[in-house]
Amino acid sequence: MIKKISQEFLFKSVAILIFPLALLSPISVWMLVIIPAIFLVLIRKRLDAHINLDITEKSFILFILFSLLSLFWTIEGKYGLIVVTSISILFLSFIILKKSAFKLSNKNIEKKLTISYLIVLYITFIDIFFSLGIKPWLSSTFDYLVLDNIEKPPNYISYFTNFEKGTHSGSYNRGLAVISIFFFIVAGCNYKKRFLLFILFLSTFFTLMVGENFSAFLAFLFGSLVFVLFYILKKWIFFPLISIILLYSLSAPILFNKYDIDSWVNRETALKFFIRYHYLGYLNSQHLDSFLHKAKHIRYKVEHKLLHRLYIWSVSSKKTMKKVILGYGVSSSRKFGEQETVEFKRITDGNIEKIYYSTIPLHPHNNTLQIWLELGLIGIILFYSFFAFFWYRILFKYKLKKTEYSLISGCFFSIFLINQSSYGLWQIWWLSAIILCVIFFIILFKDLINLQN
Repeated sequence: MIKKISQEFLFKSVAILIFPLALLSPISVWMLVIIPAIFLVLIRKRLDAHINLDITEKSFILFILFSLLSLFWTIEGKYGLIVVTSISILFLSFIILKKSAFKLSNKNIEKKLTISYLIVLYITFIDIFFSLGIKPWLSSTFDYLVLDNIEKPPNYISYFTNFEKGTHSGSYNRGLAVISIFFFIVAGCNYKKRFLLFILFLSTFFTLMVGENFSAFLAFLFGSLVFVLFYILKKWIFFPLISIILLYSLSAPILFNKYDIDSWVNRETALKFFIRYHYLGYLNSQHLDSFLHKAKHIRYKVEHKLLHRLYIWSVSSKKTMKKVILGYGVSSSRKFGEQETVEFKRITDGNIEKIYYSTIPLHPHNNTLQIWLELGLIGIILFYSFFAFFWYRILFKYKLKKTEYSLISGCFFSIFLINQSSYGLWQIWWLSAIILCVIFFIILFKDLINLQN
């Protein structure tokens, strides 16, 4: 009895902390996976003699093992070993948490998860919309307290006085990404309460819209669209959708092998002209022409914003084509970023400004290209086999209702989209957020998921 109470208290605590931690210190989200797993091991009288793994978990283990094997040919062995060890610990923690998640009462956990989500959502919206700078100030204060050689930030009143809108927009990005994928889990807690569900959607929509995390906003929108498709067309829409994803995964190095440094410079110059031209055309036009000019203006602004990332993807694709089967080894993209730079000449009002960028800054900012680059075709096959098996079993093995499998499908797709534009494949905080999504999904619908434990 005491053990059961301890487990429920543990998961309630995680439900309360996940969103505040994701906003204030997202890089620490891993603690909500590993520390509870350690605690669960300690309160058990004995360890189980064996662990039953389903086919999706076995397929992910193959991916981890191949990543481990790539240490023999990687160009970044030291960091690669740290990465593989960290992923292995995370996976083991997931197995431990999953086993306990099936034994919990979900009602109180649902409430705490929903309340925590809404509170953080509204605080984030108010902070960003009114340019209060609370989150950046708290982050600066935290860095000063725990890190060396960090200048002491001013008090909040002084900080707020000098704070400008958009100055620290990037400091919200990780928290907004977690909010965007967890919307579908929190919606799953409340899908029978239609008014609350409507409030959740609108609140999330406007918070992500003002938050300037374009990837998280698009992932939320397209994840919601996937939810609608599954809800209307039912689970069979999975097959064309997963076919498109698998085709994309196999062809990504060809799709993105587009830019070199000269075409990047030329395209940026052209886009600056187009943005100015179409904005003036929008101001001077009427009705339909006005709409078309505005649409082109937005399109060129989006492309201009993505241009540097498109170049990173192109560099990654070109390198991939040289080692297609095995790749360069786990964490090799990090090494490329340390060793290789490119000179970019930005032309502004006739003046030439030289800027130096890493060809691949830390990672390609696209999980599919990163797998191709580091683990080659074998890695792609292993990873997307796991992805397809996981999604398929959720839809066709477990007795989920239409709303439930539609929501989790929207969550999967939003995670997939963010992975194609933002965070590195091996970033522990992001993988931990995804693990917590799965754990809370299990807690919510455990009565309908007939897994062996």
